[in-house]
Amino acid sequence: VINITNMKSRIKVEKKSFLYPIVPDIVKIMKDLGFIFFDEIVWVKGNANNGALKGKPLFGSYPYPPTPKILDSIFENILIFRTEGKQKERYNKELKEISKLTKEEWRDYTKGIWFIEPDRKAKHPATFPIEIPKRLIKLYSFKNELILDPFAGTGTTLLAAKLLGRRGIGYEINKSYLPEIEEKFNSIKKI
Repeated sequence: VINITNMKSRIKVEKKSFLYPIVPDIVKIMKDLGFIFFDEIVWVKGNANNGALKGKPLFGSYPYPPTPKILDSIFENILIFRTEGKQKERYNKELKEISKLTKEEWRDYTKGIWFIEPDRKAKHPATFPIEIPKRLIKLYSFKNELILDPFAGTGTTLLAAKLLGRRGIGYEINKSYLPEIEEKFNSIKKI
């Protein structure tokens, strides 16, 4: 599972306005690595006032045609990949039973669009609320399985894994996020 969005160019850097096609690039890279593009979820982060510009009109030809700039993106793509072939059996009847979702969870989590407010408390530039990894972990793993987060950031996915009875491993090269990760994990010890 990869949470990503296309990125707008920066006029000061690229000297022109365009969109970097990161989403299709990721799909191609994953396919080249042997993965199958299995599904996609669109995470809508609230309303137009939740983006970087807080709903203010900027750039382009505002308020006139022909070149409006859609700069205040309020959604991200959650891309789901799987490997080729039949999956090996990863569970027994008991594990399957303790890992099942409620009817409400199944109904809400399997919709192609998720309306979930963003996490604005973290100091990381690309955070997401714990609800995102919680849903994905419950949808795609069984209890006790290993969840890998190669871009751990502030540890939200690792925390969700722990809270859901999964094991988690995360990598993060920016050591400045370590205090926030530790704070998250220390807070659950008190619960």
